[in-house]
Amino acid sequence: MPSMHRSFDEYCERLAAVLEFPSNVKLDQATNLQDDLELDSLGTFELVVVTENLAGLVVPLVDDVPPIWTLGDAYDYYLKAVKGASSDQRTAL
Repeated sequence: MPSMHRSFDEYCERLAAVLEFPSNVKLDQATNLQDDLELDSLGTFELVVVTENLAGLVVPLVDDVPPIWTLGDAYDYYLKAVKGASSDQRTAL
């Protein structure tokens, strides 16, 4: 089943449902993972895993993860992962 990409707001909503973001932080593309969301390295890794799951990746591509400092960076990675997951599925067919 092809992955359908979510809007930025839907993406953030799904992340917030899984990860525990501070409730008083406005989520936008400039939201800093460390400073605003108080994510440590483990929290950032969890964000990457959730992002890859949302993109429909079966095997996480942790070695290919670019630096992710903001929600905008994370969402860009998500969009690339969705595109990659869709390409992989077409290749497998």
